[in-house]
Amino acid sequence: DDPAGGLADFVPDSIAGDKGDGVPSHDVLLMSPSECVKSNGSEAPTTATPPLGASPTTADLASRYRSSGRHDLPWRQTREPWAVLVSEVMLQQTSVSRVLPRWRRFLERWPNPGACAAAPLDEVLREWDGLGYPRRAAALRRCAGVVATSGWPQDEVGLRALPGIGAYTARALMCLAFDQPAAPARDVNLGRVAARCWLGTEKAPAGRLDEALITHRPATMLWRDYTLALF
Repeated sequence: DDPAGGLADFVPDSIAGDKGDGVPSHDVLLMSPSECVKSNGSEAPTTATPPLGASPTTADLASRYRSSGRHDLPWRQTREPWAVLVSEVMLQQTSVSRVLPRWRRFLERWPNPGACAAAPLDEVLREWDGLGYPRRAAALRRCAGVVATSGWPQDEVGLRALPGIGAYTARALMCLAFDQPAAPARDVNLGRVAARCWLGTEKAPAGRLDEALITHRPATMLWRDYTLALF
């Protein structure tokens, strides 16, 4: 679960106290911690867990996403699992501006897992050059080989068994490609917001962070939209 030797897929998660998935910084569309305090009407974030869809911090998340979401990103306009996976792996520790042209070029060259698995490793690595952490590319090619032979797993456990796939990427695939309910893909930034806003603490176990994120999903938002709106 470490395609870049501990740098690309996992970094220490000071919020959950575990090896949370390392992904690029994102602008979280939830209220800020100070807004949480104001919304809760107290000097400290509330520790209560409201019913599904009742959170004041996510009540207008759908409208915020419609107006401020990053809808122009091409990988947000597809549900094709291979295209989603390539974007998720490329975006680990790499800026969006660098990934945009390379994602398109990679998929033009290898539009499906079978094509990538059949390519010589040195060609895949040369195509990856400039994105950093080439072991991610090697792991992606190995993953492509498994998928080309056995198909896509349909649950988080199966996805995490693929080469180079961690909890974050598996959950992203579940929600973004397969439209299946899953705990949201949680990076360190999102975990920090969940801990401060909903649990009233600086740190919390990973399970509590996931539970908070699941509980505060607006009832009107699909899992895919909720996941995209959080980043």
